[in-house]
Amino acid sequence: MNIIFSNVLENAFCAASDCMYNGKVEVVIKSLFNSLDIYVRNNMSRPVEEKKGKLITQKSDKKNHGFGTMNLRTCVNINGGSVVYKYTESIFTTEIILPNVI
Repeated sequence: MNIIFSNVLENAFCAASDCMYNGKVEVVIKSLFNSLDIYVRNNMSRPVEEKKGKLITQKSDKKNHGFGTMNLRTCVNINGGSVVYKYTESIFTTEIILPNVI
């Protein structure tokens, strides 16, 4: 859970902090039966970059960054869950479902 929350929240707050006036992060956590549903939505100032289906970090130190979304996906998959990234030009949403964790 620490890997999941630290990665998704760090990325969301970093992206939102780049917005000049209206940096915003919304977090919704729901339990449904034995599942945990986590939704994190943030605004961003730059469009998302992808390469071969993988998200590319927008942090300047690319050598030491850019592993969070892969680590998050691996951790969620190991626990039988799913993660979906959705985005527009200004909004990024991460949807995580973790079954049988409650």
